[in-house]
Amino acid sequence: MSEHYRRFEEYLLPESTILDAGCGSGRDSLFFLSQGYNVSAFDASIEMVNLSSKLTGLSVQHAKFEDVNFDIMFKGIWASASLLHVDRGSIKDILQRLAVMLNKGGVFYMSFKYGDKVYQKDDRLFNCYDEGAFNEMLSAIPELTILEL
Repeated sequence: MSEHYRRFEEYLLPESTILDAGCGSGRDSLFFLSQGYNVSAFDASIEMVNLSSKLTGLSVQHAKFEDVNFDIMFKGIWASASLLHVDRGSIKDILQRLAVMLNKGGVFYMSFKYGDKVYQKDDRLFNCYDEGAFNEMLSAIPELTILEL
């Protein structure tokens, strides 16, 4: 993960605000906190919320992507392997919803499994994207520009 962190941090200022979107266990939130960033986080799983809150000391919000709401804007949004669980019919709306929480000039990191398939595993949805599908998805959101792929 260190290379992904480094590339994301290149676009941030010290003490920037970061939203860990779909934070899971809190591993990434903990890293960003250790680097001096101001971190907010949410996850749809109450188990992950409890785990990440315990690990990070943050008050992690229990929310789905379509319901999340914060009163602050963020310089960075980190969505590592979390948006891949959003169905393709909703992904553009979810990205638009998150994009409005991003400061002008902010950076939005998102990662997906590579490919062009959709599958279920252990009752979890996985959406894989290749470059074409990813570009098509983001082209519908004028607030977002691809800096690196």
